[in-house]
Amino acid sequence: VYVIDSSTMKVVQDFTVGDKAGFIGIAISPNGEYAAIADGPSGVVEVINLSNLQVVWKEQFLSPTGRTYYPCDVRWAPNGQYLIVPLRFNNSVDTLNAMSGKVMTVLTASPGSQPYMVSPNMQGTMLAVEYAGNNSVGFYSLPSLQYMGMVAMPSGVTPQRGTFTPDGKYYLEAPANKNEVVVISTSTYSVVNTITLPSISPAGLAEIGITPGGSYAYVIIHGFVTSGGMIVLISLSSMSVAYEVPLTTAPSFALPISVSTGSYLVDNIMLPPVTGLHC
Repeated sequence: VYVIDSSTMKVVQDFTVGDKAGFIGIAISPNGEYAAIADGPSGVVEVINLSNLQVVWKEQFLSPTGRTYYPCDVRWAPNGQYLIVPLRFNNSVDTLNAMSGKVMTVLTASPGSQPYMVSPNMQGTMLAVEYAGNNSVGFYSLPSLQYMGMVAMPSGVTPQRGTFTPDGKYYLEAPANKNEVVVISTSTYSVVNTITLPSISPAGLAEIGITPGGSYAYVIIHGFVTSGGMIVLISLSSMSVAYEVPLTTAPSFALPISVSTGSYLVDNIMLPPVTGLHC
């Protein structure tokens, strides 16, 4: 993991997380003071203090035979007091004390279910878990991880990542293999709507999130690098497509920013003539 000084645009420090190449996920704490890192291939989870760039704690999750339990995602609880980590090959979801790494609660899932991604709601009362092993999304209370409901995806849909609406009434699932958003009611734990997105090949969504104002969900259709992808805004009041932004490249994620920051980037980075790499 490389730390880049935003004023000089230079690497000032790097962290070696585990000893195997592969996926690393990073999440910033709600107060912006810490970063949590999950390295699935090595089974490592650690927290870094962002004020002094020191490792606060580091834990490794391995089976008795030394096989990684594969922590493939990490999310902070909205209150910042604990982390939520799915251990895919242990078929469990653990909550860890944010300042010590101590395991607080363990959700034991069914064998072969493979919990893959997790998302807490903004209220900090409910957790959604994407299961790669049985193509379903489970819902659990926070912080106790008590079972609340399970939703099987429509036939042929592979769950990947989702997000709660700001009021917590719905969970929007962005499948890995379909250009659609599956709307799940968090009161009935059932699919109540499917929002069809533009047909772009190959099918599948790269990311979903909520815009800062809370009125829209943004969805990233990755597409293909030569034909382009798309960013789609979904109105949360009507649960329908509001805007489509086609792109000439294949986007992987979007970072919501303020209008002033956007204006600065356009005026000072994207418009002036430059040589070499260009945004």
